Amino acid sequence: MGMGYIATISFGTNTTNTDLNTLVENLERKKYERLDSSASPLNILQSSRENTATAMMLRKSDHRRIEDSPDEAGTALEREVSDGLAEETARSKDELQPMMSETGAEAVDNAEAEIEARARSKDKSQPMMSKSTGAEAVDFAEAETRFIETQKLLATQSIPTATNPIVMKTASLPDSKRKKILVTGGAGFVGSHLVDTLMMEGHEVIALDNFFTGQRKNVDHWMNHPRFSLVVHDVTEPIMLEVDEIYHLACPASPPHYQYNPVKTIKTSTMGTINMLGLAKRVKAKILLTSTSEIYGDPEVHPQPESYWGNVNTSKCSAKLCFHPFTIQPNLNWFQMCTLVGPRSCYDEGKRVAETMMYSYKSQNNVDVRVARIFNTFGPRMHPNDGRVVSNFIIQSLQNKPMTIYGDGSQTRSFQFVSDLVNGLHSLMNGKYDLPVNLGNPDEYTVKHFAEYIKEITQSDSEISFFAGNERRPYTTQTGYFNGETRVEMGAEGDSEGRSSANDSLF
Repeated sequence: MGMGYIATISFGTNTTNTDLNTLVENLERKKYERLDSSASPLNILQSSRENTATAMMLRKSDHRRIEDSPDEAGTALEREVSDGLAEETARSKDELQPMMSETGAEAVDNAEAEIEARARSKDKSQPMMSKSTGAEAVDFAEAETRFIETQKLLATQSIPTATNPIVMKTASLPDSKRKKILVTGGAGFVGSHLVDTLMMEGHEVIALDNFFTGQRKNVDHWMNHPRFSLVVHDVTEPIMLEVDEIYHLACPASPPHYQYNPVKTIKTSTMGTINMLGLAKRVKAKILLTSTSEIYGDPEVHPQPESYWGNVNTSKCSAKLCFHPFTIQPNLNWFQMCTLVGPRSCYDEGKRVAETMMYSYKSQNNVDVRVARIFNTFGPRMHPNDGRVVSNFIIQSLQNKPMTIYGDGSQTRSFQFVSDLVNGLHSLMNGKYDLPVNLGNPDEYTVKHFAEYIKEITQSDSEISFFAGNERRPYTTQTGYFNGETRVEMGAEGDSEGRSSANDSLF
């Protein structure tokens, strides 16, 4: 009972319902709290002295409780406990000092050893880290420098490709002189060469093409240039752009291509031209149309000047343009032979309408227009199977196949190189003359001479084969060549533009 009474004694205002063991434990924990718990002197004190000190104080307290009153006993007991604790703490301190010193020294040694080990590890890794960080910084700086140099280089030239291995340098123009130029059909045979010329002058060029006959590889060497843009679009659909000049070249020009989809061909010549004229009207741009020598029909004047009205009969079949229905095969009627409804009419009549629209916009809306009538042209990037006489003769000679000529080969042709045509288009656009202009080569050569020349330069074993021809302009389709009552399979001859002789048997 005495033990239970003492356990609930209150010691002033600092401790309430706390036994002596808890008090001693709290005091010692505060005194040695900076030491590690696993080697703390408090644990040692609790294991060696705790029971003895507690028993001694409890015995003294019990004896004084009997002699004194409860209040006096509490006060005396508090003094005794404080004295006992002070005495015990002093003894414990003296006894534990060597152990604490030894433990502290070990801790210091361990700490110093750990610091030294970390320092050594840091010293070893520092050169590697510095070397790695420095190398990365150098690599990044070099990559940045190379990137800037590459961008500057791309802004001054084209990239060599398989189609165009020649590097083309581009000029640097001030903003006041640099034009934004749209080239429809810019990925085609003539269009891609025109893009080259405009890019080398330093202008900003937009090539628009739907790739019906054009090819992306024709402009691949400009794809990374900052002033070149390729837009995949069909001119039969309107487009909103801001440009200064428009070169309207979009339209298939070789017989196999424009006869493949005649409706599309005439829509390109009519609707496409209307859309480009509308764009030119809106942004007040100058526009150039590439027309064709086909608009002269079956000419009776050679060579044809721009003032020549042509030989086209719009009311009925002309003896020069088709054959009498009783002299051809019975399954063909005279309407099929007429120029206006024949297989070439989608191209010929479409170009005539396009020219008419150009000058209608000029007179009504004051649009600045140019019209170029193109004759036979050849050169790099020409499609090998476009049905024209140049490419056909070359393909036949390279394959050692017979080089076919209809007639005796005395009919004459004129051919211009594509670079000459591009120079003509560029001069016409930048000049002040706004009436139609023929662009071709005034020098004519016989077809036979031309075939012999190609055979010589290609060192071919091909033979030149002559087929019966007709003095009049023959009728040509995708499947055959018709001459009077005789049907002869069409060879590789074909040309879409620029017949400069009435004895025209090549298409």
